[in-house]
Amino acid sequence: MPRYFEFEIALRTIKPRIWRRFLLAENATFEHLHDAIQVAFGWLDYHLFAFYASRQTEQPLAGVQGEWDEEDTPDAGRVHLRDYFGGPQGASKCLYVYDFGDDWQHEVKLRKVVEHDDVFHRRLLAGKRAGPPEDAGGSWGYARVAAFVETGHDPEGDAESLALWLGDWKPDLFDLHAACQDFDAETAVDLPPGADPHVFEVADLITRTMEDHGWSAESIAEANAMWGDFVRAADPDPRKPAVYAAALVYCFTRSPPPAQTQAEVAAAFGVSAASIAQTWRQIHDAVAPREDRRAAPVGPTRSRAELDALLYAASPLSAGSVAEASALASAVQQLLEQATLLELAGDKATADLLRGLLLKLIAAEDGML
Repeated sequence: MPRYFEFEIALRTIKPRIWRRFLLAENATFEHLHDAIQVAFGWLDYHLFAFYASRQTEQPLAGVQGEWDEEDTPDAGRVHLRDYFGGPQGASKCLYVYDFGDDWQHEVKLRKVVEHDDVFHRRLLAGKRAGPPEDAGGSWGYARVAAFVETGHDPEGDAESLALWLGDWKPDLFDLHAACQDFDAETAVDLPPGADPHVFEVADLITRTMEDHGWSAESIAEANAMWGDFVRAADPDPRKPAVYAAALVYCFTRSPPPAQTQAEVAAAFGVSAASIAQTWRQIHDAVAPREDRRAAPVGPTRSRAELDALLYAASPLSAGSVAEASALASAVQQLLEQATLLELAGDKATADLLRGLLLKLIAAEDGML
């Protein structure tokens, strides 16, 4: 059963208290937590952010990396929440700081880890009061705009500009139903509303596998974006979630870390190498312009000596026992996959020759030659 972190987030130094409570998938990263807080409080993600173990800690747990980063901040997209909050000895709190100028400090509290029958990425549970307007000027600026909404008076004499800027913002207004519409997400990536469950299953497989193997947040997002494009352009077969996920994951294994062979990816997802190649071509043909397509992940093809050995193993002369008959069937399957891979690699002549030899072998076994 899927497990979720139940977090409660509250803005520090502001009274009355502004807070949100939500569930987030256990396999999420600190970047996913950042995204959740941004949406929950109505921030616009205009500024830098960082997570800290406490207010006294200088070294961030996770945040945004860049040339300005003198503290060697760990990439929030690569640090998993379970590595900090998970397990019996896991932490229960941290601090999220957004906009280092306004210095919005959010207390992050892990209430509990729960199991849920449904599969989703995040869900909003409760909250109180509206989040501050972006660039309000920190706690002091918030107090100013909140007092203005209540009294209509601005001590700095800028009431007209404040009214225009704030629009219909009210500090005590929080509509949980409307907030859930923006916040709740079945998957960490953007897919068409009302998509079938198997569509989200593929996205989850892609995300979990790439996260577990240390892929960057950018690669994960790109793989899922390609999947979303394909869903919009075609009609995925609901019986093949693992094949779709494997094809997309393999597309990115050519850029470490880590470099995985097509066979390793196929084994991890329980699918064949040929199915990865065929499915990748199906996805690619549907979403990529013809002049700007990546090469299909055709994988390694066999040498002539290896093919000769497989052809002998596929010969009915080699099947003198049950074990040898099983090896024969396996050799035939491998040869068919090789023919598919050769054709996808552009060597249709060799692929046709290989299929022709197989047909002759099968005919010989049936006594037709």
